[in-house]
Amino acid sequence: MQIKELKLVKREQVISAIAASIASGCVTCLKYHKEIGLRTGISSNEIMEIVNIALNIRKNADKFNRSELDSVLENGKTSEDIDCSDNCSCNQFIDGNSSDNDPNANSEDCSCD
Repeated sequence: MQIKELKLVKREQVISAIAASIASGCVTCLKYHKEIGLRTGISSNEIMEIVNIALNIRKNADKFNRSELDSVLENGKTSEDIDCSDNCSCNQFIDGNSSDNDPNANSEDCSCD
């Protein structure tokens, strides 16, 4: 997969790709982008620093997501229990479309809270 040319210099592109590899959990991607990074002049120590930062971000996101998941599970609500208006923002991914772009979406119509 080729990275679309952005206004980032090659070094920034590779750093972003390494961090994204960690965020997505793709070891194959990490190996690939690590090699490009080394050839681009990024040191092994810099790569480890990038990896550690990305792992910390991912760990915190996982912790937050787990907290949200536990909250949903503790409330005992499943998708079958939720009866929301079509304009409810929680319906944003049911039909594959995001209501973030829907001017009629209104979280106040939500009865799932």
